[in-house]
Amino acid sequence: MEPTRIVHCEACGAGHEVERILIGPEGTPIKCGHCSAEFSVVPDDESKLNSPVVWIVRDPDGKTTPFNRLGVLQRMIIDGQARPDWELSRFGEPWKPLFEIEGLRIFFERASIS
Repeated sequence: MEPTRIVHCEACGAGHEVERILIGPEGTPIKCGHCSAEFSVVPDDESKLNSPVVWIVRDPDGKTTPFNRLGVLQRMIIDGQARPDWELSRFGEPWKPLFEIEGLRIFFERASIS
């Protein structure tokens, strides 16, 4: 499976590249960079829509923290409780370092400003 997915704005049709690892079961909100409309992107696999654990973050020591809302990880990053060298898995898929996930970079930037 490709690490990114192309989605199109429901209002204007502009294409956007979304990292699959950030798409949650309830959908991930997207704001169109062209027309500023907001829409939601849901997972490709509908069987994952009701999954109780969506993401797992793993620190370098192997300690894992499961969660089902992406905001939990975003808050951990801003609060300095998760570092760029930690890894993320979605629905048990392969691990990916947080620093490689484009959609999380802004949260690390906010954390360094604080």
